[in-house]
Amino acid sequence: MSLLSAVTNVAQRAGYSVDSVVVASVDQTTVQLRAMANDIIKRMSYAYEWPQLFKQGSFTGDGTSTYAAPQDLSTYHFDSFWNQSTKWRIFGPLSESDYATIQGYGLVAYPYGQFQFRGITDKEIYIYPDFPTGEIAVFEYMSARYVRPQTWLAATIFAAGAYCFYNGNYYSTTAGGSGGSAPTHTSGTVGLWTYFEGAYESFLADTDEPILPQYILEQGMLETFAGQHGIPCQISYESDLSEAYQRKVPGQMIYAGDPGSGILQMARGGVVSFGKGFN
Repeated sequence: MSLLSAVTNVAQRAGYSVDSVVVASVDQTTVQLRAMANDIIKRMSYAYEWPQLFKQGSFTGDGTSTYAAPQDLSTYHFDSFWNQSTKWRIFGPLSESDYATIQGYGLVAYPYGQFQFRGITDKEIYIYPDFPTGEIAVFEYMSARYVRPQTWLAATIFAAGAYCFYNGNYYSTTAGGSGGSAPTHTSGTVGLWTYFEGAYESFLADTDEPILPQYILEQGMLETFAGQHGIPCQISYESDLSEAYQRKVPGQMIYAGDPGSGILQMARGGVVSFGKGFN
């Protein structure tokens, strides 16, 4: 799986030829398909709350009201904010008017606390009242990492400015090479590699891989490309995307009627199917 294989596969299915490299290409078709890949992977990530993109964030109180949100934050989960230290909910996000009312008139918020997200580039969390020193707030969010760079390998040359993936972490380098050992640090720079906390939303190298299913990415690219070039194409992207998501959502088994009957219902994604269970 990679950007190069996705672009090549779509071009072949459409009856077009593309360059053997993608990111560095100036060929019109290759450039167009790369742009489609970046567009479709983002659309896929926004369509559903994919388990592959779930992450947990946290911050430790220092007695102030402003804290940095995760750099790779895409969207946050409602009702997932908790004060881990007190086991109290943190309610929000507040609207601009509600937050201004509390701040402007000095109203005392109920003890659980309330929060608001602000900023597109700085991504700050505003919380009221000021979050107590030493207490830890935890929450869940969707990561803006729809794409994964090439996994680090020994004796592999990475170009300056490249990224790599290893043991669940992202790293960047300003020098070529791979280093003598795999990067495992979670802050700062060790050897050639700097720990990277930001979003990774686009394909930056031919070897980059989609986090979400590539066959659906390719179908979305093909349908878009075919529509622009007047090529006959079977339409299945939306249904394929929905089915792939349903397979990733945990199902809940419930008995229909008497548990002794062994008749089970599988409830998943709003769809219920019936089957014979075990007595």
